[in-house]
Amino acid sequence: MGKRALFLVMLAILLFTGVSQANAAMDGSLHIIVNTDFLVSDVQPIIKNGRTLAPVRALAGALDFNVSWVAASKTVIITKGEETIKLTINKKKAFVNSDYLTLDVPPQIVSGRALVPLRFVSEALGLNAKYDKWGETPLVWITEFHLLKAADVKTDENYTRLENDGLPPFYKLKQNGETARHIRLGATISMVKDAYGVPFKQDLDAANSGTISYTTKFLPRTDSGIRMIFEFENAILKAVTISF
Repeated sequence: MGKRALFLVMLAILLFTGVSQANAAMDGSLHIIVNTDFLVSDVQPIIKNGRTLAPVRALAGALDFNVSWVAASKTVIITKGEETIKLTINKKKAFVNSDYLTLDVPPQIVSGRALVPLRFVSEALGLNAKYDKWGETPLVWITEFHLLKAADVKTDENYTRLENDGLPPFYKLKQNGETARHIRLGATISMVKDAYGVPFKQDLDAANSGTISYTTKFLPRTDSGIRMIFEFENAILKAVTISF
């Protein structure tokens, strides 16, 4: 078998494995996606009174923060950069740096693991938290980047539909078109980021030519999600494409 054929076989195996793992996760139970992958833990996250509680040690590994445990007071201390969060098991009182806050649902111990309010901790660390269902499976996305809303990728009269060799079509912003967040060709990188937030991916060279892209909610290791790609030349927006 030639090198190219072997490469294509290995690529197909990897893609099939990734899709199979993603489909296996869609089992109707709650799952958390951190940036681009599922959160892995020996204790399942739970929903309590409409709030998601997640194992803090698993989150620490996925989100790269430090966590310590004060056994005497049953307090979890989370630190990342200049941020410090203090949470006490079964107590609604919480501290973020020097600010006192009240939680909707307190941290809990489940199967010997400390579970903390996911949205509260994520947003206190400057991250984004989104909840939705994928079929019958509840999912929470915790991301450093901003996810697009459905309205952001609405393909209306501002876009031209282009065929894609048997693949799903893509849509390109017209010369006089405007995106849902009022971005036009000729905009700067900072204007796009001010409108859409932190991108999903960024590939810009020293001259600020290249692309930045955003995505809707997606399943890890699959081609799911709708991408919106902004193409720049010398920091000036030259094209916008929506790809399904």
